[in-house]
Amino acid sequence: MRAGLVQWGIALFMVLGLALGCGKKGPPFIPKNVIHLRVEGLIARWAEDGVELKGIVVGPETEKKQLGGHLRLRIFHARYAPSQRPCASCPIPYQGYVDRPCGIEKQGNFSCFLSLKKDKGIYFFQVAVIAPTGKSGPLSEKAILIVE
Repeated sequence: MRAGLVQWGIALFMVLGLALGCGKKGPPFIPKNVIHLRVEGLIARWAEDGVELKGIVVGPETEKKQLGGHLRLRIFHARYAPSQRPCASCPIPYQGYVDRPCGIEKQGNFSCFLSLKKDKGIYFFQVAVIAPTGKSGPLSEKAILIVE
């Protein structure tokens, strides 16, 4: 009889342990800073001695205020010869990135300049907002320039 009680006690303990222990637990450390600001409507056009990038920064107003009117963007760029053009649905392996300060207006519009040599080929650009903490936000959609 005592053995039966012990088995019931162990079973009850296991059931309660499973019931109380179910559900997703968070990591056992403080979460990393996350930035939700992103760039929409990215356009690129050739300007004197390089490329001008324009778009609008969208996201929570509290994060926009933290920028204090000083926008930093991480600009990913790649150039491919016309014969090496990646397919439309293929991911673009970028050849590098540059962090740049950019002018930003109250409405969130920005303009940024990237010094590039204009050669024949296809150019791809994507940008991410960099927070004062150094974290970068999500990537924008691609902007494409074709030089024939």
